[in-house]
Amino acid sequence: MRIVIIVAHVDSLMAVIDNLEKQVVVRKEQEQLLIKKVLREAFAQPAAGGNL
Repeated sequence: MRIVIIVAHVDSLMAVIDNLEKQVVVRKEQEQLLIKKVLREAFAQPAAGGNL
């Protein structure tokens, strides 16, 4: 009976880990998009007649 409880707890923890791994992937994708946007804006050519 005790083994069943331990296995259930391990399964629960594995589900938490899976969820955290998915969150890490999503955050990394968001980070890359943000970096690309910042670099694109930082190196964009100023529009003609801009206020620089």
